[in-house]
Amino acid sequence: MHMQVFRVGPLSANSYLLWDDDREALIIDAAGGVKEIIKVIGEKGLQLRYIICSHGHYDHIAANTDFQSATGAEILIHERDASYLNDTSLNLAGFFSLKFTNHKADRLLYDGEIITCGTLRLQVIHTPGHTPGGICLLVEDMLFSGDTLFARGIGRSDLIGGDGEQLLQSIDERLMVLADDIRVYPGHGEATTIGAERTQNPYLQF
Repeated sequence: MHMQVFRVGPLSANSYLLWDDDREALIIDAAGGVKEIIKVIGEKGLQLRYIICSHGHYDHIAANTDFQSATGAEILIHERDASYLNDTSLNLAGFFSLKFTNHKADRLLYDGEIITCGTLRLQVIHTPGHTPGGICLLVEDMLFSGDTLFARGIGRSDLIGGDGEQLLQSIDERLMVLADDIRVYPGHGEATTIGAERTQNPYLQF
């Protein structure tokens, strides 16, 4: 598997471009940087199949429509966040006073299912708390954690649909059961590991 990280969009979200040796590709969180990322896709000869949303907040879905229009890739989101795609009060675009129209999801995701893209296999882990349909994606020894888990931090739970107790439960029961050496790639900020967060994240010292 190959990966390139782009820090883009209004709140410097991490967009992850993943692809296999056959150049089948996907994006996790199409936050922005369309020209830059499309250029990389063209230079590497990639076929973008999926745009996967870790959750439905504006700073992670802002470029969904642009990428889909340019590549024909399908938009995937957990079924409990599907309504966020076109509701500016839920996705927070209204907070930024932005007029925003997103495409509807082409496919709804559910806990435990496997997203197949070429030889890539991504397991959907439903981790509600930041939003009702927040997910993490486990592929090989890498976890893409969206806004659920950060390096020495966790996602906000004070926004519409958030639930702090549920967020901590998601992290404890769904993520902290993973191996220490799993590398964590969050929706914002730097990468970390499950082991580092287990012992050093101040929000997880129960």
